[in-house]
Amino acid sequence: MHLGHVRTDDGVSPVIGVILMVAITVVLATIVAGFALGLEERKMDTAPNAEFEFDYDSGASTLEITHANGDEVREDRVTIKGHSNGPKTPDWTGDTDTDDYFSAGATYTATGVGSDDTVKVVWEGPNGDSTTLATWEQ
Repeated sequence: MHLGHVRTDDGVSPVIGVILMVAITVVLATIVAGFALGLEERKMDTAPNAEFEFDYDSGASTLEITHANGDEVREDRVTIKGHSNGPKTPDWTGDTDTDDYFSAGATYTATGVGSDDTVKVVWEGPNGDSTTLATWEQ
């Protein structure tokens, strides 16, 4: 009879199976989290979908710009370009929000606007990209 060293592999298979299942779960969670965070980051970098209305007063050379509808917009990302007092990052009034965003109902009055000017409401993204949200021409 041989009483030497006996080797059994009975407990190895379940342990390896558990380790592989944990590893697969961690990899999948990392992939899903990266995808979800990536989508949120891209969403924040896209231009808002907003509509603006314009009311021009030629006697006073002013153009009232009103956020008529759509997404709320971050104030420091919007400039008004194309008139003698522009470009300017406006302070929107009449907005019910107290944070750094403005929404429908907020207005800004641009001064020094001539009848031959082309005034643009421009959104500037964090990566230096820009999108014209609205354009006014007489």
